[in-house]
Amino acid sequence: MVTGPWRRAEMPYLIDMPKRLRPAALGLAAALFAAPAGAFTSGDRYEVDFDVTAGGRIAHLTLAFAMVGQNYQFASRQESAGLLDWLASWRSQTEVRGFFRGTDPVPTSYRVDGTFRGNPRKVELVFEDGRVVRMDTVPEARDDDREEVPAALREGAVDPVSALVYALRTVNETGKCDARVKVFDGRQRYDVAFTDKGMQRVARHNASNFEGEARACEFEWIPIAGRKRNPSIRVSGEQRVGTVYLAPVADSAVLAPVRIEFTLWFGTVVGHLRDVRRMPARAEID
Repeated sequence: MVTGPWRRAEMPYLIDMPKRLRPAALGLAAALFAAPAGAFTSGDRYEVDFDVTAGGRIAHLTLAFAMVGQNYQFASRQESAGLLDWLASWRSQTEVRGFFRGTDPVPTSYRVDGTFRGNPRKVELVFEDGRVVRMDTVPEARDDDREEVPAALREGAVDPVSALVYALRTVNETGKCDARVKVFDGRQRYDVAFTDKGMQRVARHNASNFEGEARACEFEWIPIAGRKRNPSIRVSGEQRVGTVYLAPVADSAVLAPVRIEFTLWFGTVVGHLRDVRRMPARAEID
């Protein structure tokens, strides 16, 4: 029986955790190719490990990024751990492909495959000229008790990874992380607004090997469309503001989130950078 802070009446909010953890995974991946011009060369490949804690460890993320010419590819594996895995087990894999137009990332495809409590979850988006030209979701919105996102609201929006790439490029070009980006993830349409909070010190944590100065960027998740219809499952009362701390890693100019934190009803969720590995270069993307 779940007691204390994990009360059954509040379980819908805990069950919705995978959606809340996704920014940690995608923000880290985005930062890996948001470095200043010249920080990457064609063929560069990186792998990253990231742990997420809320009292104890609740999720683990493994990320990989490759860049060839102006083309990029991102892949990740996310899975629940600890108490969250017992309450609401989930697994997912994400793949994003696109190219750079100048310094702006332009997505061509976005795909997420996974399971939640043993049930399949899938999103596949194909982009052309800034528009979603093909979309496949499992379950569909009507079967997911979710509002449809009108086509007009999807115009000009990008996938979550490409949106964060744009925001983090802003840090490198301006020295500040002030930006607002339109996002469509196949189920929801929302904006992510970033506000620069200056340099702050990040203390060492047993889940991370980083300690030092980092740029603090506050982010806010602003829902636009695609909400759950059932009010008991909505998270409208939750805190939607968090902070990502960016610092150079792996003895390079690459800025990566070394800590990501946001507050939910039961406490603070924190993402910790565990490791960054530069892999052997390849002449083409898989």
